[in-house]
Amino acid sequence: MSKRKKYLLNPKTTTLHINGACCYTEGNYTEWQQFDTEEEVYRLLGRAFKMCKVCARKRDEK
Repeated sequence: MSKRKKYLLNPKTTTLHINGACCYTEGNYTEWQQFDTEEEVYRLLGRAFKMCKVCARKRDEK
């Protein structure tokens, strides 16, 4: 089984989540796109996604 990457993109809502930062990343989301860095998402989608508010708050706390 492959290891889940740090960033998870929900294709239905185009919302980017940080693995383990909110309740939405708990579970088996194999259909979600996975990325190692936030920069990878920007390269692929530009600004055509939004960051999960809970994940963004936890990211900014660090």
